[in-house]
Amino acid sequence: MLWLLLRRHLRSAWGTALVLAVVTVLGAGAATVATRAIGEMRSEQVTYATEQLSPQRRDVSSRSSVVPGGGLSATDAVMTGPASEPAVPPEPRWDEFLDGMVRLRDERPQPLRDVLGEPSFAVSSRKTVTEQVPGSGIQVPQVVMRASARMTEDLRLVEGEWPAATPVVTSFNGPEGDEPVQVVLSSSAAETLGWELGGTYAVDVWKFPPLRVVGLTEPVDPGASTWYHQPFGRDAQLSVTADGATIATAAVYVDPAMIGSLAFREAQTELWYPVTVAGLRSDDVALLADQVRGLTHETLAVVPGDPVVLQARTALSDVLDALLRERVTTDAVLAVLVVGPLGALGAVVVLAARLVVERRRSALAVLLARGATGARLRLLTACEGLAVSL
Repeated sequence: MLWLLLRRHLRSAWGTALVLAVVTVLGAGAATVATRAIGEMRSEQVTYATEQLSPQRRDVSSRSSVVPGGGLSATDAVMTGPASEPAVPPEPRWDEFLDGMVRLRDERPQPLRDVLGEPSFAVSSRKTVTEQVPGSGIQVPQVVMRASARMTEDLRLVEGEWPAATPVVTSFNGPEGDEPVQVVLSSSAAETLGWELGGTYAVDVWKFPPLRVVGLTEPVDPGASTWYHQPFGRDAQLSVTADGATIATAAVYVDPAMIGSLAFREAQTELWYPVTVAGLRSDDVALLADQVRGLTHETLAVVPGDPVVLQARTALSDVLDALLRERVTTDAVLAVLVVGPLGALGAVVVLAARLVVERRRSALAVLLARGATGARLRLLTACEGLAVSL
């Protein structure tokens, strides 16, 4: 008889329990969806804010006036003095140096490690004026000689071949020689300068070897951030002097062994890690800001004994700190907006629970009169509440 009463008790007034369950489900669902929506909004806000920075400010980069990987420097030339015979410069250990940059990235904690992309570096000379090509329309043609660690990955060879190292004399005054230095440049830059494949062009520097175009290239990814760290490498840049003369500046790429001699005392080395925050969780913004700030306050040896070190600089931490300050204001506004709906939802849940209790009160009294113990009734009520809550 008692179990029959229990079954009738559970079958009666089931609608009120269902209402309470539905209200609970809707409340939990709204809270979950709102939390995820806010998290996604914050993540998209971080991505949008960082994309507004130029790659030079967003990426983690470092500069030096020394050629990395054991390349020939001005000090080496001064110590050895003028050479009697031209010689092919030694190949720098750039693979080892690039591996060192990868190792530094892999040693960073999360989420900084995932934010830093594949590292690279390039060594450039100062701007050097070259001979004017008749009919090009360029009165002041000038080039920046450059060697890049990922030249064959960033550039696609359209015609010709990649440059090779050639004999050169590196004296107190800089590089000297009669044999042309092999270079490649982008097809658009060659068209701007009026240069042709196989052509040889003089440099307006005393005893500087001429430049021979052995290949024409095009960028693999014209929109990649690497071209912001390698100016004039994708296209030639045009400007005008005060008297109206047209200046064209282009980057010509040489074999890495040559850049130490060609750049001489004015080599500019730039290291960089491209930065992307896509997929960064909003909860990790504060931690990432601290990690980036710590990285910019360190001086890290890329390869033990190499004079080129990583002294990172980036504006990423400033942007993240600004977003965290804005988040405080946003959270205050969201709290005001959420209090009203949450209060109403809580009131509905309380009313639904009271309705369930009122509907069950008479049935529980009958069960108690029929011999059910207090412990059993409490267990029954607890199980019903657990089922509704789950």
